[in-house]
Amino acid sequence: MVWMIIRFVCFLPLHIIGKLLAWPLVPVAVIFADREGRLPYIVRWLETHDNVGWSGPLSEPATAAVVERWGQRAGLCRWLWRNRAYRLRYMMGIPLHHKDVDWSVLRTTGSYEAPRRGWSFSYVEVEANGLRFFEFQPGYSFGVIRVWRWTSKEFRLYLRIGWKVKAMSRGRTRGSIGMFTGITPRSDDWDD
Repeated sequence: MVWMIIRFVCFLPLHIIGKLLAWPLVPVAVIFADREGRLPYIVRWLETHDNVGWSGPLSEPATAAVVERWGQRAGLCRWLWRNRAYRLRYMMGIPLHHKDVDWSVLRTTGSYEAPRRGWSFSYVEVEANGLRFFEFQPGYSFGVIRVWRWTSKEFRLYLRIGWKVKAMSRGRTRGSIGMFTGITPRSDDWDD
């Protein structure tokens, strides 16, 4: 437990610095991207680990629209700003892509589903190859908020603190599961 907290405290400044450096570095790095859309080796920590190069921006509709209007480089820039320092955060996480990772859920507390209205929290602790990882999600659901007089939407705000391990309590280990999230404010996608 102590080492888990020490790792979190050590990774948090790297996470914050990486996300801040992404804003000025991404446009410069994209200028030097190769034919596949890969960034120069020294800044590959800015890339996404699961959608590398030109294919990444096309997987998200808003970014695909940028590609259509402004071109591949602008789309890649928007994609990497949206997923700031993604590979860096992935490298600080659980290496679930390796077949020999032995993991188990140690503790789950709170609700997996967010309530329609009111305060909520979720805590999940996971052990992988002898190391512990946690995710804590305190949040508040505002219920239905009227945006315009004819539209309404349920709205939630919460913090994702630690590593993205909540979905592991349901057996999911693909994509960004296991990635370091630091302290990240989020809205509306409580379940993953």
